[in-house]
Amino acid sequence: MRTRILLAAAMSLAAGCAANVPNAMTAQRSADGTYYCWENKLADDGARLVCNWNADPRAACDERIASYIERSAIKSAPQHVRRCGNGQGLTVVTTR
Repeated sequence: MRTRILLAAAMSLAAGCAANVPNAMTAQRSADGTYYCWENKLADDGARLVCNWNADPRAACDERIASYIERSAIKSAPQHVRRCGNGQGLTVVTTR
């Protein structure tokens, strides 16, 4: 019985580790404006750009939760802006 419980726990843990990052994202960023995120977190998910987007550059340096922006809503391609205090490169996009 104990072996089955340990096996079930290990399988559950393995399934969680294999989760795809875009599945962990929050709601879409839809308001018009400018959004910032870490360059190394930026992922192309077909019709979406997934990253730790935030409208405030300082807050984006600390943001950890992934969200997405629809490609059709993007006015300008992602561009390097600056480095955060934690060493992460910050990128910016402008939305319609």
